[in-house]
Amino acid sequence: MLKVAILGCGYMAYYYAMAAFNHRALFSICGGYDTDEQRASRWAAHFHARAYPSFDALLADSDIDIVVNLTPPQQHFDANLRILRSGKHLYSEKPLAMTGEQARTLQRVAQHHGVLLGAAPSCLLSPAVTLAAQLLEQGAIGRPRFLHLSMHDFRVDLARPERWINPLGVGWPYANEFETGCTAEHSAYSLSIALAWFGPVKSVDSLTRTAIPDKRVAGAPLPPGPSPDFTTSVLDFANGVTGHLTCGIVCDTADRSIAIHGDEGSLALEDCWDYFSPLRLSRRRPLGDGQHVETRTIAPERGAGFIHDYGMEMDQCMGIANLCLAIRNHSPLLCGGELAIHATELCERISNGGSAQLDASFQPLSAQPWMAAARAALGAPPLIAWRQEQGTPEAALPASKTIAGIHLDTLPAMPAAPACLYAAGNDSELPRRLEETLAAGLPAYLPPSRFAQLLLRNGPRPDLSSPWLKSGLPAGYRADVRGALRQSLPPKQLETLRWEWTTAAPADRLADALALCGLLADWPDAPVELRFGSNRRDDIRLDLHWSNGPRIEMRIRRGEADAIQAYASLRGMAEFIVPEAWLAAALRPDPEAALRQLSWLARLPTHHADWQPAHSFRFAALLYALPAPAQALFH
Repeated sequence: MLKVAILGCGYMAYYYAMAAFNHRALFSICGGYDTDEQRASRWAAHFHARAYPSFDALLADSDIDIVVNLTPPQQHFDANLRILRSGKHLYSEKPLAMTGEQARTLQRVAQHHGVLLGAAPSCLLSPAVTLAAQLLEQGAIGRPRFLHLSMHDFRVDLARPERWINPLGVGWPYANEFETGCTAEHSAYSLSIALAWFGPVKSVDSLTRTAIPDKRVAGAPLPPGPSPDFTTSVLDFANGVTGHLTCGIVCDTADRSIAIHGDEGSLALEDCWDYFSPLRLSRRRPLGDGQHVETRTIAPERGAGFIHDYGMEMDQCMGIANLCLAIRNHSPLLCGGELAIHATELCERISNGGSAQLDASFQPLSAQPWMAAARAALGAPPLIAWRQEQGTPEAALPASKTIAGIHLDTLPAMPAAPACLYAAGNDSELPRRLEETLAAGLPAYLPPSRFAQLLLRNGPRPDLSSPWLKSGLPAGYRADVRGALRQSLPPKQLETLRWEWTTAAPADRLADALALCGLLADWPDAPVELRFGSNRRDDIRLDLHWSNGPRIEMRIRRGEADAIQAYASLRGMAEFIVPEAWLAAALRPDPEAALRQLSWLARLPTHHADWQPAHSFRFAALLYALPAPAQALFH
C-alpha cells in the first residue's frame, strides 16, 4: 500500500480524505500540511493523520510516496516543482499549472527524477465516459464529425457561496475561483474527456467575455477579476473532428453535457460530473423518402462507485488510484502525463482568446485497456458492518441483511475496515463500544432513547463534539417528513403545540418525543423551561416553553392503539389539527432510515439525510434540562 500526503488542507481536502476510504487497498492518506496550522491540525485529527509543521517536513518524510497538491491554482506550479524535485510522485488538482510552458517544465522534471506526474480530473475514468468510449469505438454513431462540450456552472455569485462550508468548518474559496476564472477552473473536465476520445487538438479559436462584471457575494461587490466569466472556442482535432467548447458561470442553471454527432447518429452524456450519467444514443434509419431517428438511453453499471455528499456523483480519488496502479506497473497512467499537459496548453489558449496552433502528439485512448484501468481504479465502497447490540428487539432490525451495499452483522470486536455502530438494544457494553467507535473516527447512530440513557447515567458520557456521532433525531426521520412538518409548522411562527400520544411503552418513547419537540421548536440556543407533571411511567406530562419561542404541551400515556392527536397554532392564527401521519412517520422506529443516516456519515451513495452535528447538542440540551423525576424514567 502506498502512502499519500495532502498539501493544502482546505475545502476539498476533507472530500479527498473521505473518498480515500474507497481505495484503502491501494493507498492511505497519512498526513497533510497547510499554511493555516489550525486548519491542518483539525483536518489531521479528524482523519487520524499527521499534521506536518512545514512543507519541507512533508517532503522530507521518506515514508510518503505520493503528494496530492490541493493548493490554489496560482500556487500549483511552484509547489508541484518542489514535490517532483523531492523525488516523490505527484497528483495535482487542476490546472496542473497556469501555462503550457510551466506544464512542460513539470513533465521534464518528473522524467529527470524518475517519478510520475498525475493530474486531475479523474472524470475520464468514470463508468459513463468509458462506456461512451466503447460505443464510439464500436461505431455506434458511425464516423464522429462534431463534438459539443458544455461546461457551464450556475450563477455562483448568486448562490451564497460564502455559506458553502465543509463538515470541518472550512469555506469554499469562492474569491479564488473568480480570480482564476471559469475556464482555468472547469474546462479540464470536458477537455480531458475529449482528448482521451479523439486525441490532440491542432488549432483553437477562442472568444472571451466578462458578461457579469458587477458580481456581488454576501451583498459586497467583488473586485474586477483578470479572468473572463464566459469563453467559447472552436477546436480542430488532429483526427478531423471539429469541437465546440463553451464555458462559463453566467447561466441560471448548470449544463455540463457532452454530445458527439456522427454520420449515423449521435451520443450524448448528460453530465460529465456524474460518473454514472446516463447516455442517450440516437441512430438515424432510412424511412421512405426521409429518416427515422431511434433513441435509447443506456445507463452504465453502477458497480461499487463511491459517491461524494456535496451534490456531485464523483470520486476525486480515482485519479490517485490510477496513479498508484501506474507506479506498480499494473495499468497505464491515464490521469496525467501528455494528456494533462495538452489540456493545460488548451486551457491557457482558450482563456487568452484568439487563435493558436498546437503541436501535441499522442494517440487517443483505446477503449478496452481504458475500461480495464478505470475498473481497477474504481475501488469498492467502505465495508460498513451494522454492529447491533445484544438484546436488540426484532422490530429495530432491518428486514434485509444488505442495504445499499452495506453488510449488516453483529461484530464482537472492532473490525479493521470502517464499520458503524447501531445501538438499539440494551447492551451493558455500549459505553465502551461507543467510545471505541468514535475514537476510530467511525460513524455511530444511537436512537434518542439509547442516547438519553447514556447522557443521564452516572459515569462517562459520549463525546457530543464528535462529527461521527448521530443522534437526537427520531429513528424514522426522513427528509420528506421534515419538509411536511416544517411547511405546516414553520419553526419561527410556531406558537403552541398540544399533543397526546398513546403508546404501549410511554417511558420508552419520551426521548423520541423530546427529539421531535426540539426539531419543531428550532430554538437550540434559547433557554427552555420544563415542567414535569407525573412520575408514572405510563402517564407522562411535560410542558416545554422556549424563551421568545413556542410552548409545547406533551402527554404520553399507555394505550392499546398507537395513535397521536396533535393541535397547533401559529402566531396570529387559530388552532388547527396536525395530521397524525406526519408525526407518526417521524416517531415510529425505522431501522432502515437509521441506516441511511449512517450511510450519509460513511459517504455512501444513499445520501438522503439532512443532519448536522449540532443536532446532538440540541437534543442533549433538552435532556440535561429535564427535572430529576423525568430523568428517572430513563432508568
